[in-house]
Amino acid sequence: MTDLQHRLRYYQPERSADDLWQHLNSDLADLVGATSNLYAFTHSPELVRHLGFTNGLIIRHNHPAEYVTAFGEANFLDDDPSCSAVLVTLEPFLWTEAVALVGKSAENPQRDALDMSLGMHVGATCGFSFAQGLGIGGVGMAARWADADDFAARFQPQAQAVKQLVIRFDAVMRPKMVAEAFQLAPREREVLALSAAGMSGKQIADELGIATKTVFSTTARARKSLKAANNMEAIAKALVYGLL
Repeated sequence: MTDLQHRLRYYQPERSADDLWQHLNSDLADLVGATSNLYAFTHSPELVRHLGFTNGLIIRHNHPAEYVTAFGEANFLDDDPSCSAVLVTLEPFLWTEAVALVGKSAENPQRDALDMSLGMHVGATCGFSFAQGLGIGGVGMAARWADADDFAARFQPQAQAVKQLVIRFDAVMRPKMVAEAFQLAPREREVLALSAAGMSGKQIADELGIATKTVFSTTARARKSLKAANNMEAIAKALVYGLL
């Protein structure tokens, strides 16, 4: 068994979210020298283009608190070119390559200076997709205070191993985070599933033997449960996240 195969075997559904997260951090520290990481995903790339990355993603990270505070907790990812680059490629890339991937308009000297002052300017990101490519996400790996050339020399030979780890980690971690973030009641799930099939409120009411107004109130609760702005977003989230 290779070292990578041994690492991949750890990521099993029966592990807790905390155990999976801690193990990923340990693996990435060992493989590429990552000192902190950020894992994030969304059911819709268009959502993050509209809302911004911080508000449009489900996120878990252990980046230094002063880094998040410096940019503002509500939007610390929004102008990060490495996030934009995941919309262009899901292949692993160094943060020094991000601007080249998304174009000169992504340059932000103020952010670069702040990143450097906090020692958070060196790292890499690996993207992934799910639900037949409808959803996307990524893992950003920071190597705090590292030399960019030294990190690149360490990361590049391990890039494909990192990609396999990230994909495996996401497959078992995402369902746990989705279940924690979105808790649909059985009736909410049932009404959304019928709505996703194209049935009207009256048709759903007839199918379930309930009042039409009950269908509407249940749909409203489902929107709230899914933190969705409208019915279409609620259905999209539920479908892409495998809740129906």
